[in-house]
Amino acid sequence: MTALHFPLPRHTETPFVHIDTSLCLACWKCVEACPQQVLGQARLFRHQHVHVDRARLCKGCRKCVRTCPNQAIQPVQRVEGVAA
Repeated sequence: MTALHFPLPRHTETPFVHIDTSLCLACWKCVEACPQQVLGQARLFRHQHVHVDRARLCKGCRKCVRTCPNQAIQPVQRVEGVAA
């Protein structure tokens, strides 16, 4: 039996970055790189990926984006005056 996990937006986004959990290799490089300790590790049976623990602490430095080897973390694209 496989454990089901549906990442909620609060666990995949900050105002500055978005995580595509399907691309995450669970290498944890982004967790180590984040100076604000925004990111955490989801370690479920046969389902491991990074997730957002503390979105309000994200300052938008994008160290996690630059560190991710699989491009699972991307900057949030915003249109002037409208949240994307």
